[in-house]
Amino acid sequence: MQTAPHAPSYMPQLDSLRGLAAVAVLVSHAVPHSNFATQHLHLGHSAVRLFFVLSGFLITGILLRARDDSTSLTHTLKAFYARRALRIFPLYYFVLLAMLVLGSTVVWESAGYHFLYLSNVLTAINGEHSPAPVAHLWSLAVEEQFYLLWPSVILFLPTRYLKSAIIVAVVIGPVSRLLIGTLGFPAVTASVVPTSCLDTLGMGAWLAYAWHKGIDATRLCRYGVVVGFTVLAASLFSQHAGYRLTHEALFDLGLAFSFTWLVNGAACGFSGVAKRGLEWRPLVWLGAISYGLYVYHGLIPAAVPLLEGHLDVWLRLPSPGAARVLYYFAATIPVAALSWYLFERPINNLKQCFPYQPPVTAKEQPEELSEWVATS
Repeated sequence: MQTAPHAPSYMPQLDSLRGLAAVAVLVSHAVPHSNFATQHLHLGHSAVRLFFVLSGFLITGILLRARDDSTSLTHTLKAFYARRALRIFPLYYFVLLAMLVLGSTVVWESAGYHFLYLSNVLTAINGEHSPAPVAHLWSLAVEEQFYLLWPSVILFLPTRYLKSAIIVAVVIGPVSRLLIGTLGFPAVTASVVPTSCLDTLGMGAWLAYAWHKGIDATRLCRYGVVVGFTVLAASLFSQHAGYRLTHEALFDLGLAFSFTWLVNGAACGFSGVAKRGLEWRPLVWLGAISYGLYVYHGLIPAAVPLLEGHLDVWLRLPSPGAARVLYYFAATIPVAALSWYLFERPINNLKQCFPYQPPVTAKEQPEELSEWVATS
């Protein structure tokens, strides 16, 4: 595995991690809840935490590089939000509207929460995950809430405090889960509030900070993955022994350290078998359409009952298990692919209209350049 480069370029192995995480969430929603992978390995839960580490790494890296080059941090912040809105909002609101058109009573009854990116608040209030087709939207709400504050922290906080702020964010995660659990709230509530997700988001941010400062992240991540596996083992032992609060506080922290090693390795570029697997073109392609995969797969439980009455019986949703997993793949991948090429990518290309740096005016140009502009 190579050492971390100073100026990250396109990282195909990160796309593959996105694809794997989206597939894991899809599988977790298509198999019985008693399945070993979902009940004991927490497949869907862990996949969402991988998304959080990836988001923390990529978003913080973008902001740090923009901060270094910026002549107007206010302009940079506005550009960040405009670019995020172009990438996230169109598909998200399209799917919500589609669910309403399909007559999903679940969406109708809680539309305000979902349209305002408060799905996780609804989940926290209810003490359980919302039913399909909106069960997965809570994680998108957490990311949007993270975007409300974190860009300002990275762009405007004095440089000497950045590392401390990131460390504090990581510490807040397990403390939040422990405190909320101690107060008697359900485990789901402790898991989905934004403060409880800050260790995974924060470790991704720490990795971006380490890259940006030229710190040997690869060496530190080797120690970190040992810490991560140790914490995960302690968490799973606590769960087996009946210490629920300890398990809830430690599990995501263990994932945060472990996934930071994984993301760093993929960003640098794994070699050997891992390289061949993570650079396998179909998997990289799944990563490119992973946002659509993640969002659209929730449409299936809403769409199938409506279409059943008008089309052949073969549309019926199979019982949870392998058949439903295949059904989800067959229904979601083509839709996500078409959405990416025909809908998402054209809108995403509008990002070029919102550069992170303001355009240079004549007054801001060097004197020689200003004279050349005036005479040309």
